[in-house]
This record gives sequence, structure tokens and C-alpha cells, in this order.
Amino acid sequence: MAYACRNMQEWKSYELARKQTNLSMVAAQHLHDLRDALDEEGQAHRPLWVNGDGGYTNEKVLKSLPERTIFTGRIRKDAVLHHPPALQEHSGRGRKRQYGPCAPTPEQLRQDESHPWRTVNAWAAGKTHAFHIKTLDHVQWRTAGAGHTLRLIVIRPLGYRLRKDAKVLYRQPAYLICTDPGQPLERVLQYYLWRWGIEANHRDEKQLIGVGDAQVRTPEAAGNVPAFLVAAYALLR
Repeated sequence: MAYACRNMQEWKSYELARKQTNLSMVAAQHLHDLRDALDEEGQAHRPLWVNGDGGYTNEKVLKSLPERTIFTGRIRKDAVLHHPPALQEHSGRGRKRQYGPCAPTPEQLRQDESHPWRTVNAWAAGKTHAFHIKTLDHVQWRTAGAGHTLRLIVIRPLGYRLRKDAKVLYRQPAYLICTDPGQPLERVLQYYLWRWGIEANHRDEKQLIGVGDAQVRTPEAAGNVPAFLVAAYALLR
């Protein structure tokens, strides 16, 4: 019986540690650390820009964003969005309405012919591309909470050829949200596209340099070897 109780306690400790080291929780803490570091360096006026994929565009990250932080991330094409509630006096019992009527989903906005596409130029893959974009400003998403008013951005797929005379192929459309609708669309798009360079950096460090593959035994080595390999990659660059 004592052994079973000990196992149960160990299991509860494991579950608690697993929740505390969840990637989204760790990311949220890192964002607060970055914001604090900027403030301590006299950069309190400088916004912190964060770009994330769908794995980090979630409730844990969005609802815990520090002040003066702008987040842009991917969302599902069928995400349920809302317009802000109408400005009217609250009467009667009950809580004040936090969300208004449903807004189009990202996919519905993409297919809506009455909503025109606009062209935005941005640098990607070694040259300037003309991106066709639809936007819907001042929408709400329950995952982000009522305190965030978002901008929805839909990017039409870019065409490309595998060789000069090959058939034109198309990538998948991208659906983004930005927590600051007042930012210029060109800046939001360009900052998000620069994220791809970080993804390529991670791929090179893992596949070419071998970050994460070192077979070490001590806790000190487990922390020092990845840092050394990343430093070596930076030196090569």
C-alpha cells in the first residue's frame, strides 16, 4: 500500500511538472522575461514583436502577453471570430456583453468576393513579392480573450514553378491574426515573413550541426553542448 501511495504521489508530481514545463507556458514566461529585459535596458518605449506558428497561437500565450507586446500568429481557417459588442448602455441584470455577433471565419473571408483583395509588397526568399491580402480589422477571438481586439489577415497562395517551363503550382493560403490592428499592414506582413529565416536557422542547426543529438550524461553538459553548437553555427554564419 505504501508503494502504491508513493507511486501516486510521484505521478501527481510528474503531472504538475509537465504542466509547468508546457511549451506554451514556457514561451509565455520567456516573453515576460524579454519584456522585462527591454525595460531594464531603457527600451520601455520599444514594442516587443513576436511571431508564432499555430502551436503558440493559443489561450496560454495570448491571454498572458505582457504589455507593449505585439503578437502575430497563424490560426485555423475555421476559427470562430466575433465583432465587438455594440456600444450601448447595459440595462437589466446579468453581465455586460463581451462579444458581439459572429464575424466571418478566415476561410469565409477568403472566399467572399465582395471583400476585395489588396496588394502588399514584402521581401521573401531573396526578392520582393506582391502578396494579395484580405483583412478584417477589430475582431475578437475567445481564445485570445475579450481584452484583445485583433486584425485578421488572409494571404492568397503564391504561385511557383519547380522549373522554368513547369506548371504553376500553389502553396496553401495563410490565415493570421495580429494583436495590434493599428500597425501598418506592410510591417506586420514583413515581420511575419522574416520568421521563416528563423525556421531555416533551426533546421540547419538540427540537421547540419546536430543540436540535440549530443549524447552527454551530466546536467551541465546537457545545457552547455547545445549552446556551444549554436555559437559554432553563428560563427560559421
